Amino acid sequence: MLRTALTRLAVHTGTVAAGGDWVEDMKDASGANHWSLRYEDFRKVLADTAKASGVVIRLNSLAVSITVKPEKAAVKLASGELIVGDLVVAADGRDEVEGKRPVSRPMMLGDQDHAKFKRLMMYNALIPGSAMRSDPALARFLPKGVGVPKAVPHVAAFSSVLYQVEQGSVILWHGDSYGAIGFPTRMDEFCIHVYCPAAEPAHDSILMAGPADLLRAMEAGKAEPQSLAAAAHTVVGIPVRDRPSLEDWVHPDGPMIVIGEAAHPLTTGALTALNLAAGDGMLLGRLFKNLHRKEQIGSFLSALVENRQKRITDVRNAERLNPATLSLPAGVDQARYLKTTVQHMGDEGIQAFGEEAIRNTFSYDPEDEADTCSDVHARTHSIS
Repeated sequence: MLRTALTRLAVHTGTVAAGGDWVEDMKDASGANHWSLRYEDFRKVLADTAKASGVVIRLNSLAVSITVKPEKAAVKLASGELIVGDLVVAADGRDEVEGKRPVSRPMMLGDQDHAKFKRLMMYNALIPGSAMRSDPALARFLPKGVGVPKAVPHVAAFSSVLYQVEQGSVILWHGDSYGAIGFPTRMDEFCIHVYCPAAEPAHDSILMAGPADLLRAMEAGKAEPQSLAAAAHTVVGIPVRDRPSLEDWVHPDGPMIVIGEAAHPLTTGALTALNLAAGDGMLLGRLFKNLHRKEQIGSFLSALVENRQKRITDVRNAERLNPATLSLPAGVDQARYLKTTVQHMGDEGIQAFGEEAIRNTFSYDPEDEADTCSDVHARTHSIS
């Protein structure tokens, strides 16, 4: 979905805090359009791009261990096969999927790996378009062409804003303890992510829930969010947790680097998680396009870590403290602290927050940054 306009509402009152043309902002800052995709669709884009570049993707190949030596590294699969290479790139993520056991984080963190429950649950729900079309209050969220953004009345614990876009609407609800984001998908469905307070669950993994579970969790909310939840045919619950990041992504014993959420896990459900993970891979791939000797691997990995860690720190700070970002986990978590900031924010503050939100998350190209790193490396090498 291509966002064409943007309006932000204050958390409690529903009054407009800022407005503007999202596409023009994006084009000015990054020279490109911004598309909203479900994680599933985004992963498919990445997989198709990798295949087109000659990458061989082996499905259902489970890594069980990694061995790192000074000159090489090896990955052992559950089948017993051993894959040896000059470099192992571990992008095996976190442990939130049932049956998935990442290898790299235990290797790098040992017993220091932990997960802190944020007293929040994120529910991912899918609502069929047919159910929404039968309810005029919900039908307006389905695709119907380009329009003008308009405020949706404040509802109980939620205030909301509707973004009209070329392929449908992106709608956000903001509250002190509750938040939600919803958008239509290409499968004639509407996807909604809901964040709400919760006691710590008995299990740490993803839960298959139902509409009744989501409605109980949303008891402080009213109207559209609850109506959408009641019409959902699939509901998944995920405990929202914080996990520590790796201080150094490169293994101390040899050629192995950890990237993506395995290296820098964001709060569960953060909207920029895949964006940042993909950026790690893009910058790494572009750097290694300039690799001519095996001896360069170490310096290229150091350049990647230095560049990406600064970027990720900036994004995390913006998500946690910037009321103009569209990452709801942080917004919900920090809403009570941001209330005064939002209420007293003038035009200059609005512009500054908005520019920071766009710049940190979207208005950069990892491949351009990789070229800059390569130029610096080449100049340094020629001088030495």
